[in-house]
Amino acid sequence: MKKTAGVICICGATDLETHWIRKLLIREEEWAQGSALYTQGSYQGKRILLIKSGIGGKNIKKALRLVTPDQEIGMAINIGCAGSVMPHMRIAHINIPVRIGLYMNETDECLPEKRLLIFAHSVAMGFKRRKVHFFPSLTVKKAFDREEKRALHHTAPELGSVDLESYYFARFFSELHIPYLIVRSISDNWDHGIPAVPYLSPSCWKSWRRMPRPSIELPNIVRFHLGVLLACWVNQGFIRSFIRKAAIPGRL
Repeated sequence: MKKTAGVICICGATDLETHWIRKLLIREEEWAQGSALYTQGSYQGKRILLIKSGIGGKNIKKALRLVTPDQEIGMAINIGCAGSVMPHMRIAHINIPVRIGLYMNETDECLPEKRLLIFAHSVAMGFKRRKVHFFPSLTVKKAFDREEKRALHHTAPELGSVDLESYYFARFFSELHIPYLIVRSISDNWDHGIPAVPYLSPSCWKSWRRMPRPSIELPNIVRFHLGVLLACWVNQGFIRSFIRKAAIPGRL
């Protein structure tokens, strides 16, 4: 990996979670390793390293192995989708967690730097498309369905969202002493059922023979993927606003 200076590292799990950021970059270099895709370039005068890691803890940990202290990363942002655990958090609402935990490990938590959270608050004030929340998040091993999210809300009512990678991202950059932020948009609220695992991936649309009978699962699959699409678009819109404001001297 080429050495970079003053870089903002942005990491999302899937093509859709990184699509609009990648399109905006003035790209200088791009390479793949395993399930990860790395794109190096610039946006709004900022040096960007965009990583598409692949879904889940194992993939994001592998993808981050190429990020080392001599890369001179100045700030890291984890973007993507999340499931809402709070009843009032709707599709495409954004959650920026003030605390990131790991499911079934209540004593191990990561805390983003206060100055980044304050700056994110200021960006949220001018971001009028959707509501932005600042609730704790939890990283889980699999997508939580309706019943699991409601049970979690009962035991941890302060929790805002769940996802599959944030904790591992936060722990990695915390150990490197690099400031980081988690910015997640809600793709499924706590009333939504989650499709079966084969239909969580966008690749399910490539083979109609794998699709179930429309009367059973198709409406749920369509609703889920529309939620993912809207969540990713709004999430990356917020990141664009964040980077633009961060480019102003003295603002961050």
